[in-house]
Amino acid sequence: MECKKRSHLHYAGRKICTCNICGHEYSKKFEISHNWNSATCNSSQICTICGITQGNPLEHNYDIDCKCKNCDKKISFNFITPDPTASSPIQIDTIKNSNISSSCLIESIDKKIVSYANNQINLAITLSGKKIFDVNGDNCNTACKIAYKLYDSDNYVVDSGVIDTHLLSNNDSFKNITISFNNLEESTYKLELIDYIEN
Repeated sequence: MECKKRSHLHYAGRKICTCNICGHEYSKKFEISHNWNSATCNSSQICTICGITQGNPLEHNYDIDCKCKNCDKKISFNFITPDPTASSPIQIDTIKNSNISSSCLIESIDKKIVSYANNQINLAITLSGKKIFDVNGDNCNTACKIAYKLYDSDNYVVDSGVIDTHLLSNNDSFKNITISFNNLEESTYKLELIDYIEN
């Protein structure tokens, strides 16, 4: 019968060794080291000899197409954003008393799945662009305000808010202004960027 004891699985026999000083002979036990395979999103590292585990499973690392780069798991998630470019940006205005008080151009929108657990998704949207107008003049350093709405697949508004850029004067550029959406279910969502109307 084959022994399944872990220490025995690593046993590689004994060898007679001789002391190179006094010539005494002795028996020495030899063992095979653990041979660890790579961790996956579903399991930690496992020794291929004895089956013992170490460490933790990998975290899923989802790309923009909602596919894990480590294990190819794909989640049913679609997040639709506007598609601005530097040559065709989206203008967002801040409006006060029916007049435009400042304007910025959104030139790029990036999205990244931050984490996925228990069928819920945490997502980060980053905006980059530049400020193009301030009613108080070119050198007035104020933040642009960018309003947004998030719609679900049934066209209900499930999130909304306003984010500020850094303090900008006209023609200053900004990047990586982040909108975070947490605990989204696997579904289809649509993001709209809209003008901000001050009270």
